[in-house]
This record gives sequence, C-alpha cells and structure tokens, in this order.
Amino acid sequence: MSPMSLRKCLLFVLLTIVFRSVGNQAEHGQPVQRVQVKVGDTAVLPCNVSAHMNGETEDGLYIRWVTNDGPVCREENVSVVFGETLAIRLPVTGSARVRFAPASSSTEADVCTVRQNTLTPANAYASRAALENNTLRLDRVTFADEGSYSVIDVATERVMKTAVLAVEGLVENHKLHEGDNLSIPLCCLSSPYIEFCGPAGNSTADGVCQGLTVQNGSLTLSNFTAKDQGKYIVREKMGGGIILTLTLKTKTIPVPTQNTGKRRIRI
Repeated sequence: MSPMSLRKCLLFVLLTIVFRSVGNQAEHGQPVQRVQVKVGDTAVLPCNVSAHMNGETEDGLYIRWVTNDGPVCREENVSVVFGETLAIRLPVTGSARVRFAPASSSTEADVCTVRQNTLTPANAYASRAALENNTLRLDRVTFADEGSYSVIDVATERVMKTAVLAVEGLVENHKLHEGDNLSIPLCCLSSPYIEFCGPAGNSTADGVCQGLTVQNGSLTLSNFTAKDQGKYIVREKMGGGIILTLTLKTKTIPVPTQNTGKRRIRI
C-alpha cells in the first residue's frame, strides 16, 4: 500500500469514529452537528458544552469532547477566593499526575502524582495538597496559583482534563458600633499593603487607621470610631493583586419614638 493510500485509510477511520460519536449523542437526545470534510482538510469537531459535570454544578464553563475511545478533552474555568481551597476532580481511575502551567510564566511543574488512591505531592505543595474522594484539594491558594492544571493519565500520557484557575479577592461590608472590634483572616499574610479611601474620597496608604493592624495572619480593627469609615483595599504587596476590599460604616442606633400618653379619638 502506498503512503498516500495509507494516509487516506487512516483519515477514513478517524472520521468514522467521529461520526459514530455524533450518532451516539443523537441517541441520548443531544443536539447533533454533522461534519463533512475532504481528505486532507481540517475537521472542526463538535463538543458538548455544559455547566454540569457528573451531575454536580461546577463554577464557570465546562467543555467535554467524547469519542468511542473515551473522553478526549475536558476543560473548565474555576474561580476561587484568595486563601480558600481549589478542588479538582480526577477523572482517571488508575495512576495520574497533575501538571501546573502558571498564568504569569511559561515554566511548568508537577503538582502531584496519584497511584492507587495515594497522593505523592511535589515538595512545593507538600503542606497544601491533599486527596479526598478522588479529588485533589489545594489549600490556601494565592495569585501565584493562577494558571492551568492538567490531569494526565500516567499510562497513556494523555491529558484527561484541564482546570483553569482564576483567584479573586474577598469583598466584605461591615457596619460597626463605636468601640467595636473586627478581625478578618488574610491567609497568614504577615505584611500586606493596605490602601484607604475615606468618606470624603481622601486616599492614603498603610496605617491610616490607628486601630487597624495585622496580627497572626488576620486584619484586626480595634475600637472602631466614625473616623475609620471608608473603603480599605488590601493587597499582597504594593501594586499586587487585591485580596480584600473592606467597606466600614457606622451602625446607627434607632431612636425610639416617644409616647406622649395622649389618645386620639376619631369622630
């Protein structure tokens, strides 16, 4: 058989698999898009886009493409608040490894390897990675964790799933009485950068409120006064990502209406 004939044969087999996959979708009541291409051309293949995975609602968009040989690509966008936990379900029943590609650089690194339900994390993730119900959990995420996490089947070196992480800052609004105290965890940051915008729009940085300090990884406000009202923006460092936007207002005490004791008679 000539090389050209062999190539045509392989393309025919590939397209047959694709069409069978589309036919299977039709049997399950899913919308079908027929694809017709000539040998040697590029085929744009249909995929199933859903907000659900395995019956559970996931944050962000979830994309899944499946052939008769199994899933080819799964990708989902995940948003996690700074300091909270990233959860990635592993679609591989055998051995798998998770590889991280940072959004801020081109350097990739392994996060962990899973064999027989046993997690072996890389040194950089030893204190933050855990395995629970076939789900990888990465605690205390920061902006440095933003990027793509690829789940790779060790046996086939096939990427079974990709999760794209975006880290968001926390937004909190509080109304306090004079003299109140407030404490908000900052994921163990010891020296964040704090900006302040008061009620009149005056902006300063670092320590505008004398009662505002960072203790034991928490932002702590002691003895609140009316002068402390305004918006506080907390960053990892100067010019860094926003981890907390905090708005403080004075809580007003309702004044009870006085009863004069007079009765009103309607005639």
